Amino acid sequence: MKTKCILGAVLGIFILFFAGCATTSYNSSAPKPIKSIWPSLDTNYQWYYYTPEKIPSAEEAIGTIKNLEKNFVEWNAGVLFSSLDADRYGLRAKWEWTETTQYQTYTPSYGGFFAGWDYVPTYSGTYQTHQQTQEHKDSLTIPFSEVSGLKLGYLPILNRDYKWGLTVFLKDNGKPIFLRILNQKSAWQLANSIATLSNFNFSSTPKLGFMSGRLTAEQSGALNLQPGVGVLITSVAVDSPVDKAGIKFLDVIMGVEDSPEEEFQKIVKEIEEKVAQPGRKSLSLKILRSGNSSVIDIPF
Repeated sequence: MKTKCILGAVLGIFILFFAGCATTSYNSSAPKPIKSIWPSLDTNYQWYYYTPEKIPSAEEAIGTIKNLEKNFVEWNAGVLFSSLDADRYGLRAKWEWTETTQYQTYTPSYGGFFAGWDYVPTYSGTYQTHQQTQEHKDSLTIPFSEVSGLKLGYLPILNRDYKWGLTVFLKDNGKPIFLRILNQKSAWQLANSIATLSNFNFSSTPKLGFMSGRLTAEQSGALNLQPGVGVLITSVAVDSPVDKAGIKFLDVIMGVEDSPEEEFQKIVKEIEEKVAQPGRKSLSLKILRSGNSSVIDIPF
């Protein structure tokens, strides 16, 4: 009888132990984070509104680029150019750098000692650190006749010099060229020089200074909108007309001036047409923000 009681007590302890483990495991599981249906604001990069100011002559623009040789670098390389040349046809730059890497090698050693009549072997070794250097070189070319757009930005958290950025877009979906620039003044000077020497008509670029996208089905549902209606503001350029007018990230454009609520493509087309009208100096947009509607006038 005593033996049965002991076995029963032990079995009860095991049952309680495993039940407790199962309960603890279930209760301690943290809920999975819910992914937001809205895009997040990129705080690593600030897009600045840029309107080209043509330099009086091509010769002055070429001279400005050459004088800025030490003030900008290729985006990823981040090293000064070993040579830079510019003429009416394009900008050509080369740079070189040395990459140093370290690696270790292990050299084993063997020994031993006698413990009485028995020999006890020992094993050990040492690590040696070596350095290897490799020379690299690269180049870039900006053909001015192929330039289709320029975008200026600033990288506030970059722990390096040359925090201003210039993106040079090329025609026919050519690969963009990314540059980092020493300061804001140099960034504007370089952009204006490239704009002056390019054949692209920069006056045809969007004048308002925002990027947009379509609302997803989830986003439309959250705002009680019909599918396809509205334009979501995904980025606003610093110092742009829309920025100065008070339009913000994640605002929704519902219509243009006196038009009713419209679908994405119609709003985009209507904005482009009205902005391009000769002599037009402003544009009114119907904005939805946090469930509230308003009309914002945007001078440009």
